Amino acid sequence: MLFELGLYSLLTSYSIEIEALKAELSEGTDQVRWLQERMDEIEVQKREAKNTINTAERVLRMKQTSTRSEVFRLKGI
Repeated sequence: MLFELGLYSLLTSYSIEIEALKAELSEGTDQVRWLQERMDEIEVQKREAKNTINTAERVLRMKQTSTRSEVFRLKGI
């Protein structure tokens, strides 16, 4: 009887520990999911920023080329 109570107590403590570990695992899984979502959002922002930079560089090159052409045109006058 005493052995059964000790065994029951041990199993109960193991059960409590298992539930605590499951809760930690669930919390960790939630954190990983949130971090993955945040990383995906940052990747989208990064792509948008690169596109904006590329567009700005293209416009700048176009303006520089146009300005040079205009200078040569005016010199020819």
